[in-house]
Amino acid sequence: MADGIVVEVGADLPAHPEADEIDCKGCWVGPGLVDLHTHLREPGQEYKEDIASGSAAAAAG
Repeated sequence: MADGIVVEVGADLPAHPEADEIDCKGCWVGPGLVDLHTHLREPGQEYKEDIASGSAAAAAG
């Protein structure tokens, strides 16, 4: 990890002397999985949300 980000995954990687080791046996580890599933309300229900407002909300987190 570097600055809180996983930068390398694999077996038999050399460990940095100050590194924290995380036991991930039985877990799935992958880089930056993002859920892109959305329900924007166009066409017909733009008063609830439209593409612009939904995209802005997603970008804001």
